Amino acid sequence: MKLLILDFSGTLSLDAVLFGRKERLAAELEKSGIADLGAGDPEVFWKEIILPGWEEGSLTEKGYAAVLSACLCAFTQKNGIAATEPAIHAAARAFSAAYFAASPIEEAWKIPLTRLAADQEAFVLIATDHYAEVVPHISGCLERWGINAVPAPSMENAIGGFRIAASAALGAYKADAAFWRAAKADLEKSQPRRAFTSIRLVDDFGCNENAASEYGGKSRVRREKTAAAIEEVFGLSPEVFSFFLEPEILSAAGLPLRRAYAALVREAAAFLVV
Repeated sequence: MKLLILDFSGTLSLDAVLFGRKERLAAELEKSGIADLGAGDPEVFWKEIILPGWEEGSLTEKGYAAVLSACLCAFTQKNGIAATEPAIHAAARAFSAAYFAASPIEEAWKIPLTRLAADQEAFVLIATDHYAEVVPHISGCLERWGINAVPAPSMENAIGGFRIAASAALGAYKADAAFWRAAKADLEKSQPRRAFTSIRLVDDFGCNENAASEYGGKSRVRREKTAAAIEEVFGLSPEVFSFFLEPEILSAAGLPLRRAYAALVREAAAFLVV
C-alpha cells in the first residue's frame, strides 16, 4: 500500500497563496473592516497581525478568526486606536471567512484526486501547516467531488476516503517528527491492518507562498527536514515531488499562471500514480 501525502496551500490550492498578494490583500482588508482598525497596509498586517499570531494559530485549535481577533485587539490597544470588541471580532470573522472562501482546491486536481480515492492500493493524507478551520474547509472542498475526508486524529475508518492532518490539530509542524508520529498513531488506530510499502510526498514546502509571510523563505531546508522526519517515523524514505512554481511564473497573473499551475498538477498526478 502506498501512502500519498499532499500539501494544501500552494499545492492543492493556488488561490490560497494568491489571496496574500498585495493588491488583493489590501482590498480584502478594506472589505472586512480591518483597514478601519489601522491595519489596512498589507506589510503592517503581515508584520503586526499575522506573524505574531502564527504559532498559536497553527499549533492550537483556537482557530484563525479567534487568533486574528486577539492580535487585532492587541494592535489597536498598542497604537491607541479606538475600536470596540464587537467591531474587531466582526472584522476578524469576515476576513477569515473571505480567505477560506477564496481558497478552494483547484479544479485541476479533481480528476487526479477522484482517481486516487478509488485506488484501493493508495492511502491519501492531506498534511498541512495551517489553522484549525482548514480541516472542515478541505473536507468541504472534497465533498463537492464525492470524496470523503476524515480529520486526524479520528477513530473513523477512512477506507475509500482521505485523511486530513493539520498542524493545529496535531500540535506540531510537518518539518517535525512529532507531526508524523501523531499522524502515524492515528493511521495505526484506524487502519490496523495497513502496512505502507512506499511513501510519496507532493508539497511546495512554502516556496509558492507570499514572501511577506516568511514561511516560504526556507522552503528547501523545510523540504529536507520534512523528508527526514517522515523517514524517521515511518522507516521509509519518501519520494518527493517539489511543487515549485518558478518565481517569474508565480509573479504572473491570469492565464499564464493558471496554465503553468495546471501543467505542474499533471506532473504531480503522474508522479503519484506511478
